Amino acid sequence: MSQSAGIVRLLDDLGRIVIPKELRKAMRLEAGTPIEIIGQGDSILLRNYRPDPLETENEELRQRLAEINNLAASFEQEGPFDPQETFGRMQEIKELSFWETDDKDV
Repeated sequence: MSQSAGIVRLLDDLGRIVIPKELRKAMRLEAGTPIEIIGQGDSILLRNYRPDPLETENEELRQRLAEINNLAASFEQEGPFDPQETFGRMQEIKELSFWETDDKDV
């Protein structure tokens, strides 16, 4: 005789299931909470989705580097040298290059 160790829910035509209210409340899951779905053999694991903080920082860094590259390319394409304008652009590049970190040991 097989023994059920959990709550049984039916899958609807769109592949949805309802997570019981008590479980949502205990796990602090609200509408709109991102859930990660992981297949493990014949099981499905649902867990709170936590994006990799390095992935987010890497994307921000890529965007900043692209902006710096665009500014550098615009330097090369423009005409006569203007020291005042160049200084302003250097300040802009410096501001884009500044990387804030919460880690005080770095």
